[in-house]
Amino acid sequence: MSSNDLQVPPIREDGLQIEERRDFQRRFWTAERAAWIVFGAIILLAIAGLTGSGGFLDHGSNKLQTGDIDFPQISRWQTADDFTIVFDREGETHILTLGRSFLDRFSIQNVSPTPFRSAMAQDGMRMQFDALGGGPHDVRLDVTPTRPGIARYRIDLDGATAELSTIVLP
Repeated sequence: MSSNDLQVPPIREDGLQIEERRDFQRRFWTAERAAWIVFGAIILLAIAGLTGSGGFLDHGSNKLQTGDIDFPQISRWQTADDFTIVFDREGETHILTLGRSFLDRFSIQNVSPTPFRSAMAQDGMRMQFDALGGGPHDVRLDVTPTRPGIARYRIDLDGATAELSTIVLP
């Protein structure tokens, strides 16, 4: 390549003597702005709880005639999470039944308070709790999801049934 093959860029109106592809630069800036908008949306969704680590989308609640269930709507695989069950009605005992599909998708690490009786039944696991004094009575289940995907399961509180689902992220 000889020095005669080089072409000198023309002088622009602003006095600079550089060669540029303005149409390419505009397309690049547009793509860059779109990427920033996508990144911002991902951050906002994570703050809202869509990644299962807190926020208002992280947990949901279901009201039944016999009590309330606070459950994770979005959870992380092999990461501890919790269910809070509140029995509203008064009585000497409360029965919590976790369906078979619940037991297939979650590993129970701890139940607080400890049930005075628990047994496997055809429809899942039944736990019976003493209910001393007036209500409400709280039960907390510490669980760990066993595999990613959408977990659909059933929980019964003193005979009232809730069909719930949790998205388990990898």
